Amino acid sequence: MILTPIHTVNWLNLQTPSWVCSQMPLRLQGNNSECSGRVELWYRGFWRSVCDDSWDLRDAQVVCRQMGCGTALEAHGNSTFGEGTIWLNEVNCTGDELHLWDCPYSLQSQRSCTHKTNAGVTCTAAPATGNFDSIF
Repeated sequence: MILTPIHTVNWLNLQTPSWVCSQMPLRLQGNNSECSGRVELWYRGFWRSVCDDSWDLRDAQVVCRQMGCGTALEAHGNSTFGEGTIWLNEVNCTGDELHLWDCPYSLQSQRSCTHKTNAGVTCTAAPATGNFDSIF
C-alpha cells in the first residue's frame, strides 16, 4: 500500500470572533502530480479552493513547503488546474511561513472571486511516499 501525505491545517480567523480552530487537510488537485495543482482545503465536509486575488510566488512557496514538495516554480491563477468552490481570498504570505494558516487572508468575496479565479501551484519535487504496510 502506498500512502500519500495529507497535510493538516489549523485555521484561526482573528477577524471572526466566533471562529473555532479546526483541523483541515490541504491538497493539490486537478493535475496528475502530487506537487502541482489547485490549492484546496477541507472545510465543513467539502474541499474548498483559494481565490487567485493577490496570489503570487510567495504564497505558492508556503504551500510547496507545507506539502513537502520542495520550492515553488510557479503560482497559477485563472483556474489553470480547474475550478472549485472558493473559500479563501487575498492570501498574503511573505514566503517565509511554514504553513498557509500563518499567512494573512480574508474569507471569499463574491465581488472578486468566481469559479474562474482558483489559485494553484507548481512545485519542484514530489512528496515522500513509501510502502508503510509494515507499520500497520
